[in-house]
Amino acid sequence: KEAMEYLKNLKDTIYRKYSCDRSSSLHRLEDLVQESMEEKEQLLQYKSTVAGLVGRAKAIIQLKPRNPDCILKTSIPIKAICDYRQIEITIYKDDECVLANNSHRAKWKVISPSGNEAMVPSVCFTVPPPNKEAIDTANRIEQ
Repeated sequence: KEAMEYLKNLKDTIYRKYSCDRSSSLHRLEDLVQESMEEKEQLLQYKSTVAGLVGRAKAIIQLKPRNPDCILKTSIPIKAICDYRQIEITIYKDDECVLANNSHRAKWKVISPSGNEAMVPSVCFTVPPPNKEAIDTANRIEQ
C-alpha cells in the first residue's frame, strides 16, 4: 500500500513539476533535465524495492479464508500445523487437507488426505501461499 501511494504521489509531482511550454527558458529546461536524472536514480532504487515485494508476495500466507465473511467459492488447500484426532478424523502435522467450508470462525469443515470429512478447529491449519491477492497487488505496483 505504501508503495502504491509513493508511486502515485511521485507521478503527481512529476506531472506538476515537469509541465512546460514554448515560453519556458532554456535554463529552466536544462534544470528540469538535471532534476529528472536525479529522480530517475531514485526510481531505479525503488524498482529494486518493488522487485523485493514481488518476490515476497509469493510467500505470503492467505488470511481472507480465515474470515467467515469471506465465503469460499471453491475448496482450497490448507496445511495442518499440529496433530488433531477425533472419532471421525485424524490429521497429522504437515498433512495437506482441503478446506470445504469456513463459515464458522472457530471450526472449519475439512477433508483429510484420506478423504474423511469433519469439523476441525481452524487454529490447527494455515492457508499456505500463494496469496493471489498479494501477488496481483505486487504485480500492479511493478507495472
